[in-house]
Amino acid sequence: MAVAVCRDRLDGLLDEPRPGRPRTVTDAQLEEVIVRTLETTPRDATDWSTRSLAAELGLSQSAVSRIWRAFGLQPHRQQTWKLSRDRQFVDFVLHFTPTSSSWLNLVERWFAELTTKKLRRGSHRPVRDLNADIPAWIETWNDNPRPLVWTKTAHDILESIAHYCRRTNDSGHY
Repeated sequence: MAVAVCRDRLDGLLDEPRPGRPRTVTDAQLEEVIVRTLETTPRDATDWSTRSLAAELGLSQSAVSRIWRAFGLQPHRQQTWKLSRDRQFVDFVLHFTPTSSSWLNLVERWFAELTTKKLRRGSHRPVRDLNADIPAWIETWNDNPRPLVWTKTAHDILESIAHYCRRTNDSGHY
């Protein structure tokens, strides 16, 4: 082997086994991840997440994530993020988080999920498309039920927004 490497230089390494675990994702699976990411959407959302695409294709979430990183795919990203200018935003955050034990929070969260997964980046022209998409999304809602778990307190959310405002206001860009 050493003689072949010295004699053929870099070309002598082409046939040699590489270190590490052998690749488990085939070229066909790699292509399917890329094509599905760029050209299709799931039944219950406007774009794929690594978990939803992995479940659809029978791959691991980390495999889909690695492929997305390798090809710079970010279907979940929007171009901009807008901070609410609503004067009652702080009150809304305080009442939307678990400190309010009202079931209304869960209803609002369900509508937020519908908006995020199906409506915000979807295209609904004419209105009958919207009228068809909403019931179709509702039908898929219970296919994979997940409990709502609060991960942030109202204080955490408001502190995160304050940090964002400080960072953007102190950037020197106007």
